[in-house]
This record gives sequence, structure tokens and C-alpha cells, in this order.
Amino acid sequence: DGLSRELGLVFGISGVLTVWWFLIRLKQNVTAVLVLKSQTKEICLEPGKVLGLAKLVSVVVTLLMIMLLMEVTGVSINTLIAFGGISGLGIAFASQEIIANFFGGIMVHIIEPFAIGDLIQLPSSSVEGYVEEIGWYETRLRSRDKQPIYIPNSFFSKAYVVNGTRRTHRKIEEKIAIRHQDLPKAPAIITDIRNYLLTNLGIDQQQKLLVNIAAVGPYSIDISIVALSVYVDEAKFLALRDLVLLKAAEIIASHGAEIATPIDLLRPLQTTLMV
Repeated sequence: DGLSRELGLVFGISGVLTVWWFLIRLKQNVTAVLVLKSQTKEICLEPGKVLGLAKLVSVVVTLLMIMLLMEVTGVSINTLIAFGGISGLGIAFASQEIIANFFGGIMVHIIEPFAIGDLIQLPSSSVEGYVEEIGWYETRLRSRDKQPIYIPNSFFSKAYVVNGTRRTHRKIEEKIAIRHQDLPKAPAIITDIRNYLLTNLGIDQQQKLLVNIAAVGPYSIDISIVALSVYVDEAKFLALRDLVLLKAAEIIASHGAEIATPIDLLRPLQTTLMV
């Protein structure tokens, strides 16, 4: 009779674990299919939300398995509650950070401030990197110099995130200094630079475009250039910025003006020549 009970217990536990394993495997397969459909835009859900829902399903299935195991083994919920009353404070304190990080990860999947592959910045921590994985406990980034960065998920509920991948434009903001004696030529230089930007297809003409004198400094007249590029890709943006700066230098030279050099840098050279 005792042997029959033990065999029944073994079969019961085995059955519960088998069902749990089957459901988890089914969840993994369904998740893989849904992520693929999401990437090809066959369904409206984003991949991040699919993964977040998959994690919630895993939690629910595991909790149901635990309850079934308690039922099969005859463990009373009241006994568990009594045990929890004795040691619950210590367990709650120890698991507080784990729970916060778990729900932080779930919220990242649901709200989706970023997704796998996005370039994000955390200004409060001076951290920047590409998102490689959003895990149960932490999110892994990869910096530009290929160093892994691990951030607890709860951190994202306390800090703001800048998502560079989702930007619609990139900002060109440069200053070019000309000599004081070239001040009379500045209006024509500014007009020509502005006209060039107005014909450049890489500049969004619907957005703010400013070319003006930013400052009259002790060594130079500073001309400010502010425009928004339609190129989000970093390589294309940098190529456009190079083109704008080179064209601005060409326009300055065409008016007989020159890029300013700080007088303090020339004084040692002048002293040497005099000696």
C-alpha cells in the first residue's frame, strides 16, 4: 500500500513535469514563429512585445506547475503560508531586487523604449551602446569599441533613455571662424552658404536652417551653421557634414576671406622669427 502511494506520487510528479516541459517547449516554438512573422510584418506585434508576452506565459505556466506539484505531493497551502510568515521577511528582502529587475524587463518589452539592435544612450550614466539582449534580470549592450555592458532592468524605470536608432534626422551644428578684417565680407559669405544648403538634397528644407554670425570673439568672427540632415545613417551623415564644411571653406576662400587662427598660436612663431 505504501509502495503504491510512492509510485503514484512519482507518476504524479513526472506527469506534472512532463506537461510543464511540453508547454514550455510549445511556448518556445510559438514564440519563434511569432517573432519571425513580426519581423516580416505579417502581424502587428513588435518582436519585443512577443518576447515579453512569452516571458509572462513562462511565469504563469511555472506557477501553475508549482500549484499542481503541491496538490500532487499533498503540501498544504496553509503550511506554505505559515512557513512564509516565519521566513517571508527575509525572502522578500533578498528577492526585492530580483523582482524589480524582472518586472523592469517585462515593462521594457511592453512599453518598448528600445528593441534589439537599437543604439541607446543613458545620459545619467554616460553609457552608450547597441542593445544585444533584454534578459530576465538585465539588459546587455555592446559599446562602440565592442565592450559588453550589463544594466539591471530596474534601472530603466528610474532613468531616461535616448534612442538614437529611432531618430528621424541628424543635426549639423558647426562654427567656422573668419578673421576680423573679413567682417565686411561676412554677409555675402553667409548668404552663399545658406543658398548652398537650400539646394543640398541631404538637408531637410522643411526643418530649421540657420546660418548667421554667432559671435564676435577676441580672435575671430564666428559663423554658425545649423541644419537637419535627412540621413540617419552615421556614415552618410558624416559624409554630408564633411561636404558642407568643405563647401563652406570654399565659399570663404572665394570671397578672399580666410579661416581665422588664434593670435596666441602665432605669437611663439613670430617671436622665433624675430630672434
